[in-house]
Amino acid sequence: MKNSCIKYGIYFVVIWNIFIAILSYVSFVFYNESIYDEIFGSAFDCSMAVFFIVLWSIIWYFVGYYGRKRFLAGRTLFKDKYSRLDSRAIDKYYSLFYLSKTSRLLMKVVLVSIPSYVLLHLERGFSFFDFIAISLLCMLSVFLFYAYKKLEKESMV
Repeated sequence: MKNSCIKYGIYFVVIWNIFIAILSYVSFVFYNESIYDEIFGSAFDCSMAVFFIVLWSIIWYFVGYYGRKRFLAGRTLFKDKYSRLDSRAIDKYYSLFYLSKTSRLLMKVVLVSIPSYVLLHLERGFSFFDFIAISLLCMLSVFLFYAYKKLEKESMV
């Protein structure tokens, strides 16, 4: 169990750093500015960027580590509650249940990010790419709501 939790913690760190790299690249290509300039202002230096990346990598490691621990503990409780089911059915139904709850959580995060994105860009105005980003966030929230409802119906709980 512990190796599995460590592995998932490392997966989350890698995914987070890839996301930051893509976000930095897109920000530089489309806006000709670094995302670190907006985060840290004009007092930007390399040590602050390294500190930012290391701090958030540590945070995301523990998100993945404890998320996996919580998943395994929940699956164990699910097995105890539905002991008549075989192992494959328990894994299937618990995975559907867990994905349903996770998609609901992500839907809420995306819904909060839409007004945050709008408020962030009120001062400098909106560009065509901002409208594309807002549209993509809206479509993502609709997709996550659909996934939540579909997975909720398919899961037994």
